[in-house]
Amino acid sequence: MSAEFAGTVTHGIISAKNRKVQVSGGVFEYIQIDAAINGGNSGGPLFNMKGEVIGINSAKIAQTGIEGIAFSIPINVLMEKIGTSSETKNQTNEPVSIGVAVQDIPEDLRIQYGVPQGIMVMEVMAGSPAEAAGILPGDILISFGGEKVTSTVQLNTIKSRYKPGDRVKFTIYRDSDKQTYEGTIQLVSAMRN
Repeated sequence: MSAEFAGTVTHGIISAKNRKVQVSGGVFEYIQIDAAINGGNSGGPLFNMKGEVIGINSAKIAQTGIEGIAFSIPINVLMEKIGTSSETKNQTNEPVSIGVAVQDIPEDLRIQYGVPQGIMVMEVMAGSPAEAAGILPGDILISFGGEKVTSTVQLNTIKSRYKPGDRVKFTIYRDSDKQTYEGTIQLVSAMRN
């Protein structure tokens, strides 16, 4: 393409808000759009009808037979990341880890088994902060950093406000003895070997 197409504006439709997408480093929430995103124009703003920036165009699904599915990072997520939110604590933007694999609990199963709202710890990595804090597979993480945890996406959002070395309070529910436990965990870099 030549420079004659620079500065082009296209219209599009927001197909879905809060779309969970698996990317390296976890599952994150995006705005799903049908506007064209091509090499060279990711990073452009997504505007609403009032001319306000509501997201940054960042990715598209590139598979045979799939056309017109693209994603934009919500502006509120970006504002937290760049430090304009008073809640943002992670000034390095380095992803953090607690050393667990977690999974959302479907509402029907949560009700059936009578467990609190939260996310299920599926695996605890050996030598991880979670192991040191006494978290076990099968525990249900119900709060992190003083906020209720209702999904894996929400946990990632909460963790993004912290940096490696921060100590964060958590609450788990352990179904084996029907007890709730509180503790503190020290975050580590998700980029460590």
